[in-house]
Amino acid sequence: MRVHSKAAKRYAKALFDLACQSNEIDNVRADLDSIQELLQKNPELTKFMHDYMLPASIRTSILAGIFSGRVTPLTFRFINLVEEKKRCGILTQICVSFVALHDLLLGIIKGQLTFPIEFEQSDVQALTSYAQAKTKGLLVLSTIIEPSLLGGFKLRVGDVVYDASVAVQLNMLKEKMISV
Repeated sequence: MRVHSKAAKRYAKALFDLACQSNEIDNVRADLDSIQELLQKNPELTKFMHDYMLPASIRTSILAGIFSGRVTPLTFRFINLVEEKKRCGILTQICVSFVALHDLLLGIIKGQLTFPIEFEQSDVQALTSYAQAKTKGLLVLSTIIEPSLLGGFKLRVGDVVYDASVAVQLNMLKEKMISV
């Protein structure tokens, strides 16, 4: 999980507050999801966002060509503000921080199940139910396959990690044997 800058969090919070005040939270979220996807799929656009060698007027017109009419007026004004402050390089982080704030508002908690191999759906469901019972809110889990675990699983919910992997158990056994 990537650490986001304080500036990205501040910008996201400001946009979040404005979107809540104007009852546009869902529309702005959809815009930011689209922007984030666009940036992930277009490395040239991501490079452009970080490169301020072009004159401001050209950058502004390029951004207007990309986003004008495709996002809500609030999101468009926000993109222009971020451009004016020369912070387009952190736009992806702003999007992620905004989504986290929106998920928090909705009571959605994101987590991750990591397995060494593809697990049966019933096992995944049992672990999801267990984790859901331990949380307040709606738990949304993604799954990852990581062969280095050897066996067992890891469950991350928010900032808490439950590590029931064979690799960790072997390391604990090794430490016990060394300490004897």
